[in-house]
Order: sequence, then C-alpha cells, then structure tokens
Amino acid sequence: MKERVSIIVTDLSNDYSLLLEIICPFFTYLKTTCYLEFFSYIHNMQYAAAYRKAEDMNYHSVCLHVISDSIRSAGLILASWLLSLGVENAEVLCLGLVSVTVFMLVMPLFKATGGVLLQMAPPNIPSSALSKCLRQITSREDVTEVLQARFWEVVPGHTVGSLRLQVKSGIDERPLLQYVYDVYHDLGVQDLTLQTDYT
Repeated sequence: MKERVSIIVTDLSNDYSLLLEIICPFFTYLKTTCYLEFFSYIHNMQYAAAYRKAEDMNYHSVCLHVISDSIRSAGLILASWLLSLGVENAEVLCLGLVSVTVFMLVMPLFKATGGVLLQMAPPNIPSSALSKCLRQITSREDVTEVLQARFWEVVPGHTVGSLRLQVKSGIDERPLLQYVYDVYHDLGVQDLTLQTDYT
C-alpha cells in the first residue's frame, strides 16, 4: 500500500514537473510581453505618443488580440493547476488577474480610437506649435483676427484643420492663403480648409 501511494505521489510530482517545464517558458515570454506593453502604455500616457499611420493601429489591435487570447489560455491553465493543488476560488482569482491585465493592455488603443472618434486635438502636434502658427498668422498686416481654428485627426497620422480668418478688405488673398497653407503643412497638417471674412 505504501509503495502504491509513493508511486502515485512520484507520478504526480513528475506530471507537475513536466507541466512546469512546459508552461514556465510560456509564462516567461508572457511576462516579458506584458512588461513591454505596460511600459509602452506608460510612455503613451506620459508623452502622448501617436500612431504614425492608420495601419499601425490595425497591427496593434491584432497584436493585442493575440496577446489577450494567450493570457486567457494561460489563466485557464494556471486556474486548473491551482485547483488541482487544492487552492479554493482559484478560477475567480485567475479571472480577475486576466481581466485586469487585458484591460491595462488595451487602454492605449481605447485612448487612441476615442481621440479619433471624438475629433480631439492631434497628439502628434504640440499645442504650443499650433499657438505659434496662429501668432505668426495674426502678426501679418493683412490679417485682422483669427476667428476660429480647429485641428483634429481623421485617422492616425492624418491631421486636418479648419481656419477662419478676418482680413482687410481690398487685399489679394492668394499670397495670404499660400502662406497659411505652407505654415500648417510644414507643421504636419495635411488638409486645411480656409474661410476668409472681410472687415
């Protein structure tokens, strides 16, 4: 009887050792990936880094989908392992850990897509640079006032703007419009709509 129990215990320990040999490299890779995504998230929150083009957002979403599925599978493996060890409510604990991890990973994507849908200020252009351009335009003699200025991203990496200027009557608009287009194009605004009102 004792020999049978020892054999069973030995078999179980061998199974656990084999299981650990299989999942430990996976957890190490998963931990490294999560750390990289977490630090990328912190960098995006602190420095407002933006996607360079629309395809980057698609690639990021696909990558997050694969990582989320991997984390969920790892959570199921970990929960079943803890349950076999006699840990109570292991599935609830693993579900909470998986949910928090996935939520932290997708937050940068939520922030970027929300900014595009809400037509917020483009994160790749500092507000100080936009203010500097407005000062350059209002400093011209033929411009009386900038009545409205609005800039946003249609897709990541493609910034558009709308500008309404009050100019002096009787002037030639073409040099002014070309100057305004050049100033904002150098800043990174691809499409600009201009409206002029005469005083």
